[in-house]
Amino acid sequence: MKWVQRVPAVTVPPRDFHLRRKVINNNKKPTFLSELSSTADDWKIKVRVSRIWDTLNIYRNKELISTDMVLIDEKSDDIHASIGKNVAHRFKNILKEGKIYTITNFMVTKNKEKLPVVEKNTLMLQFDATTLVKEIANDDCIIPHHVFEFVNFEDLPNQYGKDVLTNVIGVMTKLGSNEEKTTPQGRVDTVTLHLKDIRGNNVRVTIWDDYVKVFEQKMKESRSNASKPKVVILTSTKVKEFQCEISISTSRSTQIYVNIDILESNELIQSFKDPGEIHKVATSEITKSPVLDMDKKKTISEILEIATTKSDLICNFYCCAATINDILLKNGWFYVSCPHCKRKVSNTSTKFKCDACHKNVDYPTTRFRLELDVRDATNSTIFVVFDDIAEQIAHVKLHDWCIEAKILTGSNIGAKVLIPRIVLTKNDSKWHFILRRKQFPIKVCYTMAINKSQGQSLNYVGLYLPRPVFNHGQLYVAVSRVTSPTGLKILIVEQDDTDAQYTKNIVYNEVFNELPQCNYS
Repeated sequence: MKWVQRVPAVTVPPRDFHLRRKVINNNKKPTFLSELSSTADDWKIKVRVSRIWDTLNIYRNKELISTDMVLIDEKSDDIHASIGKNVAHRFKNILKEGKIYTITNFMVTKNKEKLPVVEKNTLMLQFDATTLVKEIANDDCIIPHHVFEFVNFEDLPNQYGKDVLTNVIGVMTKLGSNEEKTTPQGRVDTVTLHLKDIRGNNVRVTIWDDYVKVFEQKMKESRSNASKPKVVILTSTKVKEFQCEISISTSRSTQIYVNIDILESNELIQSFKDPGEIHKVATSEITKSPVLDMDKKKTISEILEIATTKSDLICNFYCCAATINDILLKNGWFYVSCPHCKRKVSNTSTKFKCDACHKNVDYPTTRFRLELDVRDATNSTIFVVFDDIAEQIAHVKLHDWCIEAKILTGSNIGAKVLIPRIVLTKNDSKWHFILRRKQFPIKVCYTMAINKSQGQSLNYVGLYLPRPVFNHGQLYVAVSRVTSPTGLKILIVEQDDTDAQYTKNIVYNEVFNELPQCNYS
């Protein structure tokens, strides 16, 4: 018997398939963005590049994913346009923010369902190697420079948990210092600021990584009028919730503007009622951590005298040269603290309470703390250091004694937490002493390949799919190992390391075609 494998016929496009797109008549009248559709490919548009940025993959050494833009036409309609990384270099020196262009030979596709840049438009544009861009030298100012769809601060809780990007505008009322934070990609700069909208609502904003330098540059450019309030606009931000508070963080598509001339910005300046607070923040700058002045150098005896007499309390930063005799660990090396005041919280059977803030703490944080026995030529005392300084003094990462984890479910998805070892005691033992064990409060779970899981019956299964399955029936085997649907969790990761909600199921139709036909009549 001879087996013959049937291969379905596949039509292969010619090499110049992408070059055979219809040539656009240059005399053709431009089409408005609201009239575009995916049913044709001979469109011609006249638009202004409102904003342009490079979308980078932070998980792969900031590799270029695409160059993206927001385009605006004469009707003030906007649309998201994207240029793939393979052809982005063709347009790098052509497309400039604020310029007007006529664009032809582009594809009109469906807008992204997850994290769309322009949410109100159901379509987006894709540029390729055949796309033609021509700059219009005469700017008649008919096309606006910016179009924003702002979200009120009071509506931000409704944006949390959704796959949307949010545009916000507000007067800056507080500006923090430049701090370094540890992420899975290494240490990055962050800046925290507070914005107030036209209704008087406040929100906390965190600017991450390269956007810190962009924000610093925008602040320098707006320094010419120091008495004017700093109206900050952030586009395509992510709404997050941490410790029961709504906040905003920059995303890979965020653009930052300070005091640009638009109607919303001017109305916000006129409505602000506290010019003194405005002036204080408007003239401030982003600062690094405090730099110690060598003129403030003190001996241990002088520091103890200041602490005893409570003199010179205006300046509480000093420089002291001393020798560390010992690191004292009798009081532990960490404590559970309040995220607001950093004080130690008291633990009851069901909740944490901060006595300094006089309120319950739902999500306390772990703070590292070391007591140092130090001495100089004048005296000796105990210095207490915290967090990063404690790691530098001990010459080790204190994370070696705790677990850094990422929350995958619940109301704090994506938050990083530190799990320290805790003391466990057992009173109902048969021994004449109390057994105390210090260990991590976690349970061990095991992993196995899908093929190895055949025949297993498990109560809880977590299915990790960094890529779709590749064999017939493989997905069915994986999801059918669990005895109840409530015990099944699936994590699907796309190529850009973002979470997805769908995956492919591989089915060979030939298997079913060869089955004999059964007649149950």
